[in-house]
Amino acid sequence: MAQSLARHLNRVLNLTVSDARLTVSPVTGDGHDDTFELERVVEGEDVPLELYRSTARLSVQQVVVVKDRRCTTKSMRIV
Repeated sequence: MAQSLARHLNRVLNLTVSDARLTVSPVTGDGHDDTFELERVVEGEDVPLELYRSTARLSVQQVVVVKDRRCTTKSMRIV
């Protein structure tokens, strides 16, 4: 389900503001197998998205918990 959410968000981002892609990664160390982080990762580092026709960058980090085939946002950071 987290991968489906990432595909949807990437489609929206790519149609509107950026060619960059968000990556889904499991969150380790929280004691749960159902928590995932969506953000842009390049060569193992979190990096902001380049925006169309701009030098500005958009940093996105969303942590979601998947339960009963639904994603719930645990935290979100957009800068």
